[in-house]
Amino acid sequence: MESKTKNLSVGQSFKNYKELCLFLDEKPKAGKSKQLQLKNWERYFKYSKDGKKFIIIEIYLEPKEKISNRKGNTGTSEGSRNNNEIYGEYIDQILSNHFADYEGTILYTTTNQLSLLAGLINWNYSVASSYKDKFYSYSNTEMDGIINKVAMWDFFGIVKTSIKSIIRLSLKRLAERGYIDYEEAHMLVYNNQSRAARDEEEVLIRKIENLVLEEMQVTRKKLQYNDKLRNEYYADVEKLVFQEIAYVDKVYVGYKIKIKKKVMSGNIQENSRAKVNELFKERTREKLAKIPINTKKKVGGYIGQPNPFWGKYKVERLNFNYLIYVDYVIKSLLSSDFKDIRVAMVKQKIVSSKKIERKQMVKQFIDNEEDDEMKDLWNDLYKEDLEF
Repeated sequence: MESKTKNLSVGQSFKNYKELCLFLDEKPKAGKSKQLQLKNWERYFKYSKDGKKFIIIEIYLEPKEKISNRKGNTGTSEGSRNNNEIYGEYIDQILSNHFADYEGTILYTTTNQLSLLAGLINWNYSVASSYKDKFYSYSNTEMDGIINKVAMWDFFGIVKTSIKSIIRLSLKRLAERGYIDYEEAHMLVYNNQSRAARDEEEVLIRKIENLVLEEMQVTRKKLQYNDKLRNEYYADVEKLVFQEIAYVDKVYVGYKIKIKKKVMSGNIQENSRAKVNELFKERTREKLAKIPINTKKKVGGYIGQPNPFWGKYKVERLNFNYLIYVDYVIKSLLSSDFKDIRVAMVKQKIVSSKKIERKQMVKQFIDNEEDDEMKDLWNDLYKEDLEF
């Protein structure tokens, strides 16, 4: 299935079920067989429906777990196990080493916090993920305009899906060995004390989330790509939760982990976090490097400049700066030895994408000018566009 989905891209749409089957090289089915087929697709990508149309929202780097009721089945697909063994060798031990000091207690944490602990991401990632527009504007000054917004969205889509799968499977393995019990749910905080939402509270929070989405007239996909809307959404959800549930001053999604059995520490391999970090950066880069290649295949090749009528996603993925910016983002948000830019990001003044795009266009125009006198003239003429 992975070979069939490798050419999918986020935002791609298919007018109906049969067209998606044709793209994936699968036979259209009916009844229960169709439902099983759709269920299997959901292990590899997330889609939304608009009438008969299928719209691709997320593409998973690692397939989700395949659940089976057959005797002896572990509940994890073979492909998923193989894809994560390379990380599990290190991450299981890193996490269990951390948990060893908390035997008999309950920890409340998040995917990002555990990913940071394991070496998958650095301190900057969580802040940049929450303030993408600020990070984009900050990186514009650092990269002197050689930036690519589509590359940034592709990066966050791949990394978010990857770390969630990697951490979840590591916790699952530790639970199977009897070291921990864990559950993924909304967490409620009051006076800096966290607890998992009770069943009835969980149902209530999900109803509130759907209500807020309906009132805002947005989809979850749109929230993923708009920091301002997403922050507004979370603020509205929290406000309603505070009204309905007493003694709550913060809500977040995370893990409740009960440490059942002390894990022997001291067996952790030397430089495990560094090895995880290098490996994850390498695999993330490989995944992102395939996107322009696959995009070029889809458009059938071209000579000269990309056709502007292809749409922003295709044009940006074929831009020379796509992989240049990918390398910068990976280094800034994943490399464990990169400088701390969290404060600088938060303080960064957001510059509109149109203004950044105009600067890129003007800079490219001037760089292509061969006459030095004309180049100086253009620099003076477009000074305001180049300096912000």
